[in-house]
Amino acid sequence: MKRLLKWLQECWRGYTEGRYGLDGLSAMYLCISAALIACVLNMEPGNLRILTGLGAVILGAYGLYRCFSKDTQKQQQQLHTFEKELEEIDYKISLRTGVWKIKRSYRYVRCKNCGHRFRVPRTQKKQTITCPNCEKKISRRT
Repeated sequence: MKRLLKWLQECWRGYTEGRYGLDGLSAMYLCISAALIACVLNMEPGNLRILTGLGAVILGAYGLYRCFSKDTQKQQQQLHTFEKELEEIDYKISLRTGVWKIKRSYRYVRCKNCGHRFRVPRTQKKQTITCPNCEKKISRRT
């Protein structure tokens, strides 16, 4: 039994040598596939169940293809693009959360001329604000 396990381990090591392996994007595909399969198991029979199951199988197969691909350069490029998109989404979310943190002391104003958005301190008086982008005067109560 030990020899069989050792032989299987050597065969697996030989097969996976030079392959790309598991990364964040492949793991995401496999996790989404597993979640879709769990949803399919709870659905009533019908066309939606078939389409969802088919989508889950395709995503899982692509995730496994990425893991065992020998074209490592292409897989790294896809991962880099994925991480870049995630950074942009994370940046936009952090901007929104930053807005909520300072919402009591500042108000955000959009210039009607150029569409630029900027913040001004909150006051109870009417203020004349100058747009930093197009330098148009805006009179507003902030």
